[in-house]
Amino acid sequence: MRLSNLPPPSLLGAALLLAFAAPAAAQDAATPGAGGAEAVVGEYVRAFTGGDYVAAARLLDPDELEEFMGLMGALSELDETGAFDVDPDATPPEAFAEFLSALTGAEPLVGEAIESARGRVVGSVAEGDSLRHVVVRTQAEVMGTDIDGVELTTAQWTGDRWVVTFDAKMQQFKAGLEAALAAQGGAEDDG
Repeated sequence: MRLSNLPPPSLLGAALLLAFAAPAAAQDAATPGAGGAEAVVGEYVRAFTGGDYVAAARLLDPDELEEFMGLMGALSELDETGAFDVDPDATPPEAFAEFLSALTGAEPLVGEAIESARGRVVGSVAEGDSLRHVVVRTQAEVMGTDIDGVELTTAQWTGDRWVVTFDAKMQQFKAGLEAALAAQGGAEDDG
C-alpha cells in the first residue's frame, strides 16, 4: 500500500494537534460538570504532547478507540513497509501509542509540532448534560513558523467519568483512511 493514498499529513497533524498542554485543573475526570470535562481534556493534552500516548489513549472514549484501532489494523495489513505494524497482543491504548510513535517517526513535522505544542484550556460549552466542548488556545512551532489557533475538544460524561471523544477532524481523517483502504483493497482485487 502506498501511504500517498492516505489523508495528507497536514490533515493528520491538525487532527493530532487538536489541543495542547493545558494547566492543571482543580477537578479531575471523575468530577461531573465543566470542571471535570476541562480537567480530562487538560490531562489528555499534557499526556499527548508529553509523548505519553498510552496515558492519552486511556482518556479516550473506549468504543471510539477500539473502532479507530480497527482501522489502524487494516492499515497495518496493507502497509508493505511494515512501518505501521502494531503488536497484535497490544491493548488498544498500547496499539494507539505504537501507531502514533510510528507516525511521528515517519512524519517528523508532526513530531516536531507535538513536541513544541503548548496551550491552555479557555473554558467549555455544554451540549446537554453529558457533552462538553472544551475550548483550548493552542500554539506550536513547525519549521520555524508559529502556529496559533483555537481548537475544540469534546468530552463525554459516561456516568462515572469524562472521556475525550474524537473530534470532527479525526472523524474526517478516519473517513479518508477508510476510503483509502477501500480503494487500495479494490485495486488489489483488480490487480
